[in-house]
Amino acid sequence: MAYLDNYGIPYKNELFILGYSQGGHAAVSLLKKIENKTFSLQNLKLKSAVAIAAPYKLKENVDFILEKVSFPSTAYVSYLFISLNQRQWNRQMNEFFKDSSLYYINEHLNGNVSLNKMAIKQSDYIDELVQDKILTDYLGDKEIPLKNSLRANSDFNFTPRTPLLIIHSKSDEVVPYQTSLDTWQQWICNG
Repeated sequence: MAYLDNYGIPYKNELFILGYSQGGHAAVSLLKKIENKTFSLQNLKLKSAVAIAAPYKLKENVDFILEKVSFPSTAYVSYLFISLNQRQWNRQMNEFFKDSSLYYINEHLNGNVSLNKMAIKQSDYIDELVQDKILTDYLGDKEIPLKNSLRANSDFNFTPRTPLLIIHSKSDEVVPYQTSLDTWQQWICNG
């Protein structure tokens, strides 16, 4: 708003939240924080939110990806693990990823490579991206803290009071449509 004020651009004190894919997850997370009053809008009035193709249930989405032989957006896994690792896990990247992917992951972490370039350079084959041990442990009954962290970062057990539009294609190959449907049903059941 400071930018608008500085340039004399008129605006209303209204906030509309919109996000696509990971941004959809972030949009609903922000909506929840605002409605639970853990994030202040100051003088803005929240009007509505839109989430498109959002991976609401991170654990289920990671399961969906890691159970496949190949996946068209393996950079999503890298980006998600990098983000959560920096904030919560504090593990070495080579625990998660094979050497063939580590160079571009580290370059991305250092700000030298964009997410898009990292995505282009990474293999679409899960077994060429993820360390065998982490893959076996995650798909088995180990890596409980990792799984719990994914669940904790997917807590949308609230009842949105603000108008919220959910958009998701049944033919989405990256984020399962069922994720949106299950989350929507949860909100309906919550009232």
